[in-house]
Amino acid sequence: MANKIFVKKFENEINSLIQEKDFSEKTSRMGTRGDMIEEKTSALFSKYFPNRCGFGKGQILDSSDNSSREVDLVIFDKDSLPPVCLGDKEKTKKE
Repeated sequence: MANKIFVKKFENEINSLIQEKDFSEKTSRMGTRGDMIEEKTSALFSKYFPNRCGFGKGQILDSSDNSSREVDLVIFDKDSLPPVCLGDKEKTKKE
């Protein structure tokens, strides 16, 4: 079972993220709102996931080349995903 202190810390951070979301709804531009929450969510998850995990947004392709609509948070294994699949933001971090 997870340590209660870490569980409570994570719950507090999630609640803080929800408050950020509520605050961001006051922002007039929908894209700006989404970007703010996506970045905060990625930053939060990066503290709890292994370093090899990457976070981004985009579309997901299945084995038949069908693509999803845009997904706000994609979690991927940086060691398994070919660099050509990464967006500009992730490529810049590696260079």
